[in-house]
Amino acid sequence: MKIRSILLLGFSLCNLSAFAQTGPGGVGNSTSNNMWYSGDGGAFTNAAGTTQATVGQQIYVWRDRSGNTRNATQATAANRPLFHRQTAAANGQPGLRFTGDLFIDGPSPGIANNSSYTYLMVFRDTSTVTGATNDGAGTFMLDRTTATNELVSLKPVTGNFYFYQKRNDAGGGLGGVTGSTTINTTIKAITMRRNYGTNYQLFHNNQQQGGNVADADGATTPPAPRIGRHATTSGGGIRGYIYEFIVYNFALNSAQMIIVNNYLAAKYNFALAVDDLYTMDDPANGNYDYEVAGIGRVDNSNTHTDARGSSIVRMTNPSALGNNRFLFWGHDNGTMTTNNTVDVDGIVIQSRLNRIWRAQKVANIGTADVSFDVTGFTSVNGAHLRLLIDRDGDGFFDNDVTPLTGTFAANTITFTGVNFQNGDRFTLGSINVSQTPLPVELLDLNALLLNDHEALITWKTATETNSSFFEIQRSSDGSDWTAIGQVIAAGFSSVYRNYLFKDYAPLSGTSYYRLNMVDQDGLNELSVIRVLENHRGSAVIAKVYPNPVCDFLKVELLGDYEIRRIELLDFDGKRIKEFNLNETSISSIDVRGLVAGTYFLVLHSSDVRLTLPIVKVSK
Repeated sequence: MKIRSILLLGFSLCNLSAFAQTGPGGVGNSTSNNMWYSGDGGAFTNAAGTTQATVGQQIYVWRDRSGNTRNATQATAANRPLFHRQTAAANGQPGLRFTGDLFIDGPSPGIANNSSYTYLMVFRDTSTVTGATNDGAGTFMLDRTTATNELVSLKPVTGNFYFYQKRNDAGGGLGGVTGSTTINTTIKAITMRRNYGTNYQLFHNNQQQGGNVADADGATTPPAPRIGRHATTSGGGIRGYIYEFIVYNFALNSAQMIIVNNYLAAKYNFALAVDDLYTMDDPANGNYDYEVAGIGRVDNSNTHTDARGSSIVRMTNPSALGNNRFLFWGHDNGTMTTNNTVDVDGIVIQSRLNRIWRAQKVANIGTADVSFDVTGFTSVNGAHLRLLIDRDGDGFFDNDVTPLTGTFAANTITFTGVNFQNGDRFTLGSINVSQTPLPVELLDLNALLLNDHEALITWKTATETNSSFFEIQRSSDGSDWTAIGQVIAAGFSSVYRNYLFKDYAPLSGTSYYRLNMVDQDGLNELSVIRVLENHRGSAVIAKVYPNPVCDFLKVELLGDYEIRRIELLDFDGKRIKEFNLNETSISSIDVRGLVAGTYFLVLHSSDVRLTLPIVKVSK
């Protein structure tokens, strides 16, 4: 039965790819991209950050995508922004709605007072009230959480322009940069950049505004940001929508500015005033709007040669990167849940990913190395993978370009020296559909507690081939499994199918559920594991961070619990480490010796065993 899963649970240990350029547009990573909030990055209605908001709901937590877990929060219900999405605006991308007195606060961005920085915000204000360049009046898009000296803010000012307002730690240097583009109600990207000791700069849709303002301010600590309103003035906030907010701890160079702004313009469907280079997002070119990233060079001092962004594709090592040359790529948002066997030759290439990327070359950058991170795939043999390129534009991967063979290591397939042509469509294929079918996913496997004596197990498949039945298995410890029922499968299906099973005798405490997927030839495959807590009325006893983790996993106890033992379980629920503890509190767990992968943690007290909240890790 060809059903595969790429659902990830638990926390993920860092691997080498974690230090690639995984920030917006493939610029920056968790060490330099200090904050990154976007409407599609996770907006939650509860304090734990586990219930995704739907349109019109209040947002308590806005998740930080940078990898630094600097989540923005709003504990006061009356001030919470609303989750928003309109198909006719912002390319259908979600954002946060603000009505003047709504706001959400981030923690300190962790930027030193002698550091350069870059702030970017994508927003659409539907009405504005202006203020002066040296006061707190006006409808602020960005300010600080408390009225301290240090200041980085964005507001409309007299003359109907945007103003980048700043002040240093000693309360001096009040002023900033005034825009030159008249405020309007369209979606836009505003960039505020400080080159420490040199100048302050403001950009509107990548076009510099108002010239350079000299920086002689000295120590200026970027404060915790208040997103959507002034620090203290009621009603002193944006009327409109904020879609994305990004903070770097350095001044982006001009090549990086071009790349990040092209990523934003493609995602939210607006035109850049200058250097609008990526055109594969146009309808005539197929709307390759998603997770755009790029490498390129303006001149010898302004280059960017390694980019991945939030997708699985990374490009590095351009061989002929001259001035004003760039390579961009984005995808069509095709599902990763379908194993496409239709538009391949069926002889050499037997299947491919359903998702397609498209390359945009601005002049000739030569060749580049292309990598796909396939950590989330199962049953992958690297020798079976091929890079497929559709160059003749007929919409089929029928080998008009000979499929390329790569090298496979650490769950990454790398193709060196790829010579893309402008407009090439590309994806990942397999020469062995039985052993490396690529992800035909089992979707949305969930275990839900309906009441004390009934649990609901639900799942969905994208496609099925030769499937016979699903055996539902349950375990009390993640190691020993018992079959508790069967559900007949569809056999052959190319459409989404929903399944459910009720467990009328769920275990008290922690239960682990998985599926044993059996095909008509008797072959079987196990799914990922879901954990269900049956502790009606019990409190959450701890939280863990950071997530992902590279060296030490921090454990914070939230109640008066005496933890006796900790278990570390791998992706399949197998116990790989066990810690017997005498102390009553834990500060950290050393995980440096573990290989990169997905795990979850189980804490045992004297009278109860609880699995900590599971976090889904997105690559």
